[in-house]
Amino acid sequence: REGAGLLTASIGRIAGGFAGTPQTGAGSYQGWPTRAELRAFRAHGGALVRLVDLARLVSGRIDKGW
Repeated sequence: REGAGLLTASIGRIAGGFAGTPQTGAGSYQGWPTRAELRAFRAHGGALVRLVDLARLVSGRIDKGW
C-alpha cells in the first residue's frame, strides 16, 4: 500500500514537470549476489524463500498484504 502511494505521488510529480534531483555522487550498481555472498547469508540464518512461507502461500493461508 505504501509503495502504491509513493508511486502515484511520483507519477503526479513527473506529470507536473518535476525533473528529479541530480545524483551527487558516482553511485554504484548492486548486481546479483555471488555464490560466496549467498553462502554467507545462509550461514547467518538468512533465507530467500522459507518452505513454510511457500506452503502457506500455496494453501492460501498467508497474509497477502506484504
